[in-house]
Amino acid sequence: MDVLPASILTFEVKACKHMALYASSSDTKDSTQPLYEIGIGSHHNTKTYVRRRNDALLQTSSWITEQSYTDNVLNCAQYRLFWISWDAASLMVGRKMMSVK
Repeated sequence: MDVLPASILTFEVKACKHMALYASSSDTKDSTQPLYEIGIGSHHNTKTYVRRRNDALLQTSSWITEQSYTDNVLNCAQYRLFWISWDAASLMVGRKMMSVK
């Protein structure tokens, strides 16, 4: 999906653990271009991370990872709403809490 004109993506996830989303700025799926991996509910639904691959190597040294502890952020029985936003300097991930009426 081309999200270039946007700066935020919202989506819902219904899963017990580990949802992954991949993003690249390459129009041609060029594997040498930086690639972002956003993992939500990884490590048995305890962590969320953003990982950036800097080159075509699949070695750990070519990745930069930022992660946070997010216990039980996913749910097997209900959809959870998340967002990803980006600009020239940063990529952010968050969860939107649903209001109860």
